[in-house]
Amino acid sequence: MMILVAYSYRDIRTFLKNLGYFYFASILLGGSIYLWNSTFSFGGIQNSFVSNSYQLNFFGLLFLSPIIIAYYVRKMKGVKEQYAFYQKVRMLVDHHAISGVGYADSGNTLTYKKKPVILARKNLLENKNASIYLPYQTALGIGMLACFPVEEVYLDNKVYKNIYVGIMQEDILMDGVDFLLHQTMIGGLYD
Repeated sequence: MMILVAYSYRDIRTFLKNLGYFYFASILLGGSIYLWNSTFSFGGIQNSFVSNSYQLNFFGLLFLSPIIIAYYVRKMKGVKEQYAFYQKVRMLVDHHAISGVGYADSGNTLTYKKKPVILARKNLLENKNASIYLPYQTALGIGMLACFPVEEVYLDNKVYKNIYVGIMQEDILMDGVDFLLHQTMIGGLYD
């Protein structure tokens, strides 16, 4: 329940990954407290956290806290930078709303008639037939991307029109990402 409240539900893979991190952190912290308690028990007192050994706990925490906080801040900086590029996307396709999470991809330069192309996971738009096929080239090779126009795309409380969506055949390898946004949509550069 805590994972659902903290991260919301996107898909089963992301949920299980977040749940695994939560249990790993809980076991690591609980084991550290148990190790600290059993290692530094004095004079037969087994529970150093509730006995008269508050001085030891204070100095131990005073010494270890900056190290743990510095490590945590360094590791979370990269995660925070990546999540800054995640944006909620809602689009109207044949008068039906499709919602998901978009990633502001500065490498997506695909256009059709000078209109940006958003890349989408194939299982979001399985029943949609392509109206055009757009050639593309990536590091993995070349191919044809099935595309179709969408009525409207809502991103950061801004409405984009004249946008095309391309259906990707490969999976997006970022957790919880449904769309790869065009580079001109980053920061509202496209009108």
